Amino acid sequence: MFRVERKRTTLSAAASVLSVTYVLTVRKIKGRHQTPAAALFTAMFQIALMLAFFYLMSSLFGVRRAGIHGDFLLFLLSGIFTFTMFNRALGAVSGAEGPNSSLMAHAPISTFAAIASSALSALYLQAVAIAIMGFAYHVLVGPVEIAEPIGFIAMILFAWASGGAIGLVLLAMRPWAPRLTNILKTVFLRANMLFSGKMFVANTMPYHLHHWFEWNPLFHIVDQMRGYAFINYEPQTTSLAVPAYITLGALMIGLMGEFYGRKHNSQGWWNA
Repeated sequence: MFRVERKRTTLSAAASVLSVTYVLTVRKIKGRHQTPAAALFTAMFQIALMLAFFYLMSSLFGVRRAGIHGDFLLFLLSGIFTFTMFNRALGAVSGAEGPNSSLMAHAPISTFAAIASSALSALYLQAVAIAIMGFAYHVLVGPVEIAEPIGFIAMILFAWASGGAIGLVLLAMRPWAPRLTNILKTVFLRANMLFSGKMFVANTMPYHLHHWFEWNPLFHIVDQMRGYAFINYEPQTTSLAVPAYITLGALMIGLMGEFYGRKHNSQGWWNA
C-alpha cells in the first residue's frame, strides 16, 4: 500500500527511460501483427506494391524517356524508400500515446518514451525492409551501384527525422483540435503522393512547376538522394538547407507544443 520513493541518480533515470523505450519499441514493431516478422513482411509488400505501381505509371507517362542515365528501378526505389520512411515516421509519431493514454498510468512510462519508441519502431521496420529489398534486387535483378552509399543512407535517415518532426507538431496539436489534426494529416499525406517528386527529375522540371514542389522537404531530400545514388546526376534546383530548417523548426515547435499540452492536459480531452 505504501512504498518509499528513493531518489534516483541521473544515470539510473536514463537507464530506466531507455529500458521502457526499448519495451515500447518492441511492442510497436509488432503492432497489430502477431510477430515482428509479419509486420516486416507487410512493410516489404507495401514497398514492392508501390514500386510496381509507379513503374507502370512511369512507363505510361513517359518518365523513362526523360533523359535519366542509370538504373531506372533504382531511380524509382530511391524515391519510394524516402517516401515510405518519411510517411511512416510522420504517422507513427503523430499517433503516439499522449498524456491521457492509459499507458501513462504505469510508471515509469512517459510521453517521451512513447514518442521515441514510435519513431524508432518506424525506423527499424522501414530500414530492415529497405535493406532486404535492396539485397533482393541486388541478387535477383542486378548489382546495385550507388555512387556515394553514406550520403544515400544519410538521406533515408534525414527523411525519417523530417517526417518525425512534422509528426511531432501534429501530435502537439491533437489534444487541442483532434478533428482538424486528422484532416491536416490526411491532406498532407495525400498531397505528398504527388508533391514529393519521387516520380520526377527535379532538374528537368519547368520553372513554373517547381514552386508547387519546393515547399515540401521530402522533394528536396529525394532529389539530393538521387545525387548521391547516381554518379552522373547533380541536383541543381534543390538544397538540403530547406528540409534542415523545416525539420529543426518543426522539432522546436512540436517539443514546445507537446510540453505545454502535457502540463495543461485534461482528462476530458479526446485521446486517440
